[in-house]
Amino acid sequence: MINLNRLPGKSEMRKDEIKSWITKRRGASELEVEQIPIKSMKNWNFDAKNITHENNYYFSIIGVEVQSEQKNEIVWEKPIILQKEVGELGFIIQETKILLQAKTEPGNVKGTQIGPTVQATVSNYRQVHGGEKTKFLKYFTEIGDNYEIIADHIQLEQGTGFMNKSNRNSIIRLQRGYLLNDLDDRFRWFEIKELLALLEEDYLINTDTRSVIVSCDWEKLTENQIAFCSDRKDNELQLSLNESYYKKDPVTKIYRVLKDLQTRKKYCFKIKDLDKLRKWKINNEVIIDNEEIDFAVKGFRVSTKDREVTNWDQPLVHILSLGQVILYCQKKDGILKFLLNAQIIIGGDEVLVWGPSIQNSKRDESIKFEGENVLVSCMQSDEGGRFYQSKSLYQIIEVPEKVKVSYSEMSYWASLAEIQDIILQNKKTTNELRSVLSLLLKFL
Repeated sequence: MINLNRLPGKSEMRKDEIKSWITKRRGASELEVEQIPIKSMKNWNFDAKNITHENNYYFSIIGVEVQSEQKNEIVWEKPIILQKEVGELGFIIQETKILLQAKTEPGNVKGTQIGPTVQATVSNYRQVHGGEKTKFLKYFTEIGDNYEIIADHIQLEQGTGFMNKSNRNSIIRLQRGYLLNDLDDRFRWFEIKELLALLEEDYLINTDTRSVIVSCDWEKLTENQIAFCSDRKDNELQLSLNESYYKKDPVTKIYRVLKDLQTRKKYCFKIKDLDKLRKWKINNEVIIDNEEIDFAVKGFRVSTKDREVTNWDQPLVHILSLGQVILYCQKKDGILKFLLNAQIIIGGDEVLVWGPSIQNSKRDESIKFEGENVLVSCMQSDEGGRFYQSKSLYQIIEVPEKVKVSYSEMSYWASLAEIQDIILQNKKTTNELRSVLSLLLKFL
């Protein structure tokens, strides 16, 4: 444990300035999203087998069947997004500042949200759409004398919405005094702590920002290079987080438990034609589950002044129920620990990775504990380039030490030291776990 008082900040907080900037960009984007029949989408092919782009770019919608080898039963049978490209998600920082992007996506709630400096698929930055170049990409793909990489990891996207999709999550630091050219109003510098202070705002910070900012040594996001710096008189929660983050016990157990689960829990995946999926309705208008409560694949026509191209058609996955992502924490032998649950990644080489305590789309399944304390809570929408208005409630909830919390063989109570370590490995955590963990960074 490092037990020091937080150092005074170097600048005044400008949370309202960030929100005013995003509000302005939402108006400037002039985003219009119109649902259209899947069959009517320009530049896309739709048949009984799948939905594909006419030039085989971007992504496709296919059918998948997931079976448990132990129980010999079907776990899932559903449409899924297939996108083999590994995209670039990255932040540029300089001293205590971070370069934010006002990123407009057709599926975002409110359209424009705070995105990383670079947020681009391979198809985007290779300009297969004929649009403008991706700004600042060279800092993440080329070696330079004026900057260094301080984080670089391959992280998984939504494992039940994508077929084994991953993106590179990285952060580069510019040398002091080095100036970036070609900034426009879509990009602005703010203090890192100003971004962190807004992490609990609804529908403001996109899931890619959350993933990247968590996928680094959290100490490097602070001015004094100490995570959760406080003392008991100042903030007992910060002290508990600090103790959990700097816990010196070996962190190898979290890997052993996951490896054992991967060995014992076997799943197989089978690609299926869309019209062969049971319990799904497939027609020229939409793809939707028979009960119309799970999710649908819909066609959309998009126009905006805030993207590399101004008009296009595309399919988006619309989650129909409000989801919930909950991370429970509780003192265990005096150390605050967090309840992780192994989650299936469809099509992955390692089928199971660590996810949050609860991850579902049925809020009536939530559990209430006596005396529980909601530490942080916000509404988020999934990645808006592939999902349409897919909303989830994200929460971190502390359960009193003496209250019994049930958990399964798929669960593990992890300290923040263990969580930080495993996040810095490739493909070991779900997008949802990283997003909910980002809420903790407001306490840095």
